Amino acid sequence: MHPDLYNTIMDMLGFAEDDLMATLSHLVDHKAQGSSFLSMIEPHRVLWLSNYLGKYHGKVNGYSNNSYRGYATLEEAQQDYLTFLEEELLEDQAIDDAVPLAQPPPEEVHALQ
Repeated sequence: MHPDLYNTIMDMLGFAEDDLMATLSHLVDHKAQGSSFLSMIEPHRVLWLSNYLGKYHGKVNGYSNNSYRGYATLEEAQQDYLTFLEEELLEDQAIDDAVPLAQPPPEEVHALQ
């Protein structure tokens, strides 16, 4: 387990302790997700955790809006997260577009015909 994982999860405000423990157990069992979770900024951790608990535990115990850390609503945090994902996708596409496929010189194409 990453040395920061326990405190990063258990120090999150607005979630019930049993939900945080279930999340910790999941992230210990799924090391790649745990590593990704640690690299997220706080609002994205809150969003990830609330989505995880909603999908896999069918509930979010004791969640309160004061945990959005700079966001007034869940929708605002979600929109920022979606914008982040879209920007990442656009950056990946720009890299793909900037690297052209190798094209043989026209004289070689003519010689092959």
